[in-house]
Amino acid sequence: MTTLSIKDLTIAVPNKTLFHKLNVDFSAGQIWGLIGPNGAGKTTLLHTLAGLHKQNEGQILLNNIPIHHIKPRYRAQKIGVLLQQDMEFSFPSAVLEIASTGRYPHQNLWSNETDEDIKIAKQSLAKMKLTDFENRSVTSLSGGEKRRLNIATLLTQNPDIYLLDEPTNHLDIKYRLQTFSLLQKLAKEQQKIIIMISHDIHLIKTFCDQIILLGFNQEKLIGSCREILTDKNLDRFFG
Repeated sequence: MTTLSIKDLTIAVPNKTLFHKLNVDFSAGQIWGLIGPNGAGKTTLLHTLAGLHKQNEGQILLNNIPIHHIKPRYRAQKIGVLLQQDMEFSFPSAVLEIASTGRYPHQNLWSNETDEDIKIAKQSLAKMKLTDFENRSVTSLSGGEKRRLNIATLLTQNPDIYLLDEPTNHLDIKYRLQTFSLLQKLAKEQQKIIIMISHDIHLIKTFCDQIILLGFNQEKLIGSCREILTDKNLDRFFG
């Protein structure tokens, strides 16, 4: 079963140390909410977990191996990332073509996608209610539809760990609830590790198991939703 751990992690940006000696163990089957005011370091921490930002000290361990010692292809099989900004589509590719790119980490370098790859991509589109969009050009999609396609592409990748920066950006309440419910199902039924940034405290309270609440001056609280998401703590960190 896949594990992810932060050991004595220190992350600094110019003129500021965001985290010092941070330690967290993420377990399979859990949804973690990563919350805090803007500028507290949420996205930087998420990018560091993904290997996109180098820590100053400490380690990120994937199955007890430092992530920077793991080959990118294997790391992409284990860790999937949804950035806050959706990818821009310069060419009129079909929605199904884009969703299928999620299978790249699982394919040999020169192999074509298989029928099984296409099947997985179609299933992922169905989960995001995009079945009727398979043959549409991605350039015709609305902001919310693009977001759902990006999530479907990540589902097609099928990593063990999902790192999500504002996954419900541009989505109306119907699709927000459906997306959070789907993520909860992935965690509970497939034992995925899901770590997400969100400003929607109500949905975080409803769907997350554990919370990392970040403040300024390296202040942080880590624990269960019930322990962390109290009115007192929210007033203290968000003012």
